[in-house]
Amino acid sequence: KKEVVLKPAGSTLMTEVIQQAIDKCAFEGGGTVRFTEGTYHSGTIQLKSKVTLHLDNGVLIQGSDKYSDYRNDAFFYGKELSDISITGEGIIDGVDCYNSKGEEGFRGPHCIRLISCKNILLNGFTIKNSANWAINCRYCSGANVINVTILGGHDGLHTRFCDHFTVKGCDFRTGDDAFAGNDNRDFNISNCTINT
Repeated sequence: KKEVVLKPAGSTLMTEVIQQAIDKCAFEGGGTVRFTEGTYHSGTIQLKSKVTLHLDNGVLIQGSDKYSDYRNDAFFYGKELSDISITGEGIIDGVDCYNSKGEEGFRGPHCIRLISCKNILLNGFTIKNSANWAINCRYCSGANVINVTILGGHDGLHTRFCDHFTVKGCDFRTGDDAFAGNDNRDFNISNCTINT
């Protein structure tokens, strides 16, 4: 399968470059977009079916501090997708993006927001300073959340109407609930460290 390799571009907002790489992989039947060491600045990144985002060690994907750079109230967004993955040892930084019209009058975009997705893998990376929930899943099925670290922000893994989730080896030190949600079933959570 195809691999597209990305390199950082200083302080330039790379939203379009990142999206073009993802779209290219998706168009060609799936593959991996690999972020090499460095800092990437971006607004909303639209995930696609059968595409893996791999964050090499030393990667920082840093969100914009302007809420206008986001769509669908999310940094990473996916709806009605299958076989989607974010892997690697890099860091995703939501920069506590401020939104005066957001929840509680300040909360910005969710870090990872998935709706009606299936066959999800989130493995190895760190989320910090999420402007709202770090991982927000609704009506999702078949997810593995493995060795993910969440630092600060608000809720850690917030799931609603989801099923068949495995969560293991994670470290959630969040600003609100480590786990939250409702109407979930068939969750297996093991070997996790949480603070709330």
